[in-house]
Amino acid sequence: MGYGDDIMTTGWARKLGVGPFTPGVGGVPFWSTVFDHNPRMKKSRVPTTRWLNLVPGRRAYILGQSSERFLWNPDHRAPIGELFLTAGEESMAPEGGRYVMIEPNTKARGNPNKAWPKSYWQELVNAFPKTRFIQCISDGSAPLLNVLPVFTHTFRDACGVLAGASAFIGADGGLAHAAAALNVPSVVLWSGFVPAKILTYPSQLAIIAGSHHCGLFGPCEFCQAAMRALIPSTVSKQIRASGPEIFRCD
Repeated sequence: MGYGDDIMTTGWARKLGVGPFTPGVGGVPFWSTVFDHNPRMKKSRVPTTRWLNLVPGRRAYILGQSSERFLWNPDHRAPIGELFLTAGEESMAPEGGRYVMIEPNTKARGNPNKAWPKSYWQELVNAFPKTRFIQCISDGSAPLLNVLPVFTHTFRDACGVLAGASAFIGADGGLAHAAAALNVPSVVLWSGFVPAKILTYPSQLAIIAGSHHCGLFGPCEFCQAAMRALIPSTVSKQIRASGPEIFRCD
């Protein structure tokens, strides 16, 4: 699983209310950088902590899995997580005024089933010429054109950039969960890999391309076709029509 799961774990810890908690698997403590500086979370299990059992592949939004796919829990709703950033991490935010963070890349299982074509992301940027877009770069890859690259070394660095954004636009992934935790309004694109309703948040505009929710670990022609059919002009129109000024982006 990934950073998005870890952020949801902090949401469950907050909802449970009585802590601190030690997350772990099979009696062995597990720690994510997402938990750093969170007063509800402790690395070591001592008598004063409660245990949070994190079973791989069986998080609350997953009913089960086969060798090929996840089976989703249709009744799950994502809890808003928490991130406690340091002053150094928050200083990653670029100066120069308001900006929108865009993340065109997808990672982990479901990739490329969650991916929107890179050329589409570029068209979306081009549709908002007055917007100052930034993109976090950590692996030497080229950013989109007319987008300010910000070089980050860790996921927490990227969250520091995100915390200073007026909005976030990306696909289903860890940064979408981080945006909710940091109270940053978001536009999130969803393929048919997982139902948007079980992992999205009230602060987010979910733009949904697919409806069959395959859960496949490998490539899915239906998910990819659905994302190709979600053309940039449709996305930009939905962003502009969404209501809140922040989603107008310019």
